[in-house]
Amino acid sequence: MDLSVYQQVWTALSSIDFADKTFQYRKDVGPDDVKDLAESIKNKGQDIPIVLRRMPDGRLQIICGFRRYTAELLIGWVSIKAIIVPFENMSDAEARLLSARENMQRAQYSALDKIFMVKKLSDQGVSNVEIGGIIGKSEMQVRRYLKIANAPAEVHEQIQAGKISASEAGESVSRPNVEQIVDNTKYNVKSVRNMLKAKVSIAINEQNEATIDAFLVEVKKTWRNALKQASKKANKQQVKQPEPSDESQADFQGQTQ
Repeated sequence: MDLSVYQQVWTALSSIDFADKTFQYRKDVGPDDVKDLAESIKNKGQDIPIVLRRMPDGRLQIICGFRRYTAELLIGWVSIKAIIVPFENMSDAEARLLSARENMQRAQYSALDKIFMVKKLSDQGVSNVEIGGIIGKSEMQVRRYLKIANAPAEVHEQIQAGKISASEAGESVSRPNVEQIVDNTKYNVKSVRNMLKAKVSIAINEQNEATIDAFLVEVKKTWRNALKQASKKANKQQVKQPEPSDESQADFQGQTQ
């Protein structure tokens, strides 16, 4: 969407509907989150205008600029530089795209922010394919982000603290550690493939049906690894037949003449 056709105007903060968080794609935007930005705006001024959409009832809805709004409120400003787009000139889809892409361009946009954005876009009915196009990720990565978004709070805390990456969290959520689902019951899986034998031993908590999918994933993964090791072992044990020497070939030829 081309915003250059709209003029930048100073708008009263009190006239903006900050309670409408439809297009806020960060998990948290509070005073503590914008202290550095507030100090920068106080010293250098506001470089980038926020984007507002004038709703049919006259409200000014924030499309881009929740952090700038919060920062300027924090330093006591009463007005903010903004671009105001009429409701009929910006659809919800255009507003989502504009907000999400602007946020993605911000260097301080964290992995957890991206995960929260994906979850909110999905909740708003945006397809995984469309979300992937917005954030520049594959549909598979979008699905992984959604799994992380629904993971326990401690996983989010580890990502936020930098203890694990989003990729590591995604792998953990997609393929839980066997230790997380084990019980005393063990299943031995034995199969023969290409005359190679490999045995898989894995445990599962039968009382928790939610672990079944994780169990099957682990069985497949462990079986592939076991089969790979069995194949390597078999190859090492194979005795390579020696090539006949020139002398033996000559003796053989002599015998046939």
